[in-house]
Formats: sequence, C-alpha cells, structure tokens
Amino acid sequence: MFGKFSEQLKTSTKPLNSLFAVNAKALESLSQHQTELFTGLMSDSVKYIESVSVQTEVNGVISANTEFAGAMRERFVSASKETYHTLNEAGTELGNVLKASVETATSEVKEAVAEVQEKAISETQKVVAAVVPATPVAEPKAEPV
Repeated sequence: MFGKFSEQLKTSTKPLNSLFAVNAKALESLSQHQTELFTGLMSDSVKYIESVSVQTEVNGVISANTEFAGAMRERFVSASKETYHTLNEAGTELGNVLKASVETATSEVKEAVAEVQEKAISETQKVVAAVVPATPVAEPKAEPV
C-alpha cells in the first residue's frame, strides 16, 4: 500500500518538477541575456564618452552619437530576439509537459476504471451465483400433436 502511494506521489510530481526545471532554465537564459545587454550598453557608453571627449568639431560629436545610437539599437534588437526565442522555447516545452501530464493522467484513470469495472463484474457474478443456485432449468414439455 505504502509502495503504491509512494509511486503515485512520484508520478504525480514529475510534471511539476519538469515545470520547475523549464522555468529555471528560462530564467537563467533570460538573466544571461540581460547581463549581456547591460554589459554591452556600459561598454558602448564608455566608448562613446571617450570618443566624444576627444572631438573638437560638431560633426565628430554627431558621428559619435550616430554610432552610439546604432550600437544601442543593435543591442536592443539582439536582446529582444534572444528573449523572444527563449520565451517561445519555454512555452513550447511547458505545453509539451502539460500535454504529457494530461495524457498520463487520462491513461491512469482509464486503467483504474477498467480495474474497478472488472472487480464490480466479478463481485456481481459472485452475488448472482449465491442468490440464484445453479439448478438445472426444466425444459418445456412438448405438447402432443
């Protein structure tokens, strides 16, 4: 009895463990993307400040601004694409986990129902056998013609 309960508990928590693993993986990936984004932005900002500080003409400052804006745009686009990809993968994995969980639960319920039906049929047959004794049924007599 305890072994069966333990096995059921293990089986029922398997999808939950999978969900936690997928979420942890997605959060780790997202935090890595954010770290790369902010590190890159800081690096670009330092380069921009260094570039602007040595410029003596307005055209040089405008050129540095253009480069900085382009670098920021590329970083934001890249981070957005990576984040979308990560979230899309996590959503797909979560859907697969939920689908497998529902399929497993459905098959377990079907097995339990079949087991209960077999037991009920067996018990019914025993009751019927006890109530209706096994007596030979008299065949009707043929009427003379």
